[in-house]
Amino acid sequence: MSWTLPLALALLVMVLGVYFKYNLSLIMLVSSLVIALLCRLTVIQILDVAYLTVTSRVTLILFFSIILLELLGHLLKETGAMQKIIDSLSQLLGDWRLLTAALSAVIGLLAVPGGAIMSAPMIEEVGRKTGFSAGGQAAANFWFRHVLYFALPLFPSMILAAELAGVKVSVFTLYNLPISVLGAVVSFFTIFKQADGISPRLESRASREDLRDYLKQFLFSSAPILVILFLVTIFQVLFPWAILTGIIVAFFSYLPRQDNLWAALKERFLNKVLPGVKFKTALMILGIMFFKHTLEYTSVVSSMAEYLVGTGAPVIILMFLIPFLMGLITGDNSASIAIIIPLFAPFLDCNAPGYLAQLAFLYFSSSLGHIFTPVHPCLVLTKEYFQVTFGQILKPLLLPALLVVAIALVEVIWLGQVL
Repeated sequence: MSWTLPLALALLVMVLGVYFKYNLSLIMLVSSLVIALLCRLTVIQILDVAYLTVTSRVTLILFFSIILLELLGHLLKETGAMQKIIDSLSQLLGDWRLLTAALSAVIGLLAVPGGAIMSAPMIEEVGRKTGFSAGGQAAANFWFRHVLYFALPLFPSMILAAELAGVKVSVFTLYNLPISVLGAVVSFFTIFKQADGISPRLESRASREDLRDYLKQFLFSSAPILVILFLVTIFQVLFPWAILTGIIVAFFSYLPRQDNLWAALKERFLNKVLPGVKFKTALMILGIMFFKHTLEYTSVVSSMAEYLVGTGAPVIILMFLIPFLMGLITGDNSASIAIIIPLFAPFLDCNAPGYLAQLAFLYFSSSLGHIFTPVHPCLVLTKEYFQVTFGQILKPLLLPALLVVAIALVEVIWLGQVL
């Protein structure tokens, strides 16, 4: 069967499911089954997709990473470390809007799917103190993390794109950094426009002499996060193991002073660790990954891409539309990149002056689709955490999104020599 009907009906199920506020795991399961049945998969084949999903290395890493990240966020909050991070950054930055953006961006350096759940409690605390709306908190938590996607060389999808194209990772950073910077600047005003009437200055600001002490407090309080960043970026440690190490650091931080150390550790484990182990969010990931594997198993996405290429549409439209749709539908930038780089390889001249700019544009387009897909774990987790609608998150991001698209188009037309 053609790819159009299965994909259209699956997307309709997703839209209606989100509108009527059904559980996301159920929505993704039903959407996956719609595609599977319309593509005439047998029961055995559907079970095979399910097996591939639960045994996939990516699924397992994502599943356990989400559980561990939620636990880490819970520990940081319960031990008081999170409050100290916020307090120290507040004094160092002096503006709660900069603080909110910085918290999201710093945690965004952790290139782990669903990592937005880690910055959410911190941003929520800032919002509670300032009166900033939940919708604004959610938009800031989501966007300032992901606007880095276009240029930050820590993300696996960028490394994959560089490997597939046979170029250096720095190519994507070089061409896409202006996009990230301008997108962040414009979104700062559109997101915090909701905060009109709230003073941007924090209630108190430390003297210059005290700033050094606050810097030390920030480094100590954020040590669990810094350890994770160090292990992942320098030693390439697997995310779950790196996060687990961060949890251990957080577990031993800010222990209450008492004579019986064993009693203090036992109390912390029973009252701080166990209540932070939650599975609801991680189970949603299984539904998302089942949908992704169903798309790959049925070749729906690759068939759509081949069809669009065959339409003879202008190259610039195809270079934006196909990667954007791949990222939007799969919800996985690496999967999208794995499709589009080989797909466009025959159409791009690696010896042409604009080749590198064209590659960077393909990566940008795929990343943008990945950012705004309704199955993006960070978007879903942010929505669930702040208890807001997708519209409340995405509305203030419309102008920044249009701006980054415009900048990317100008760049690829000018430097990539694409018309």
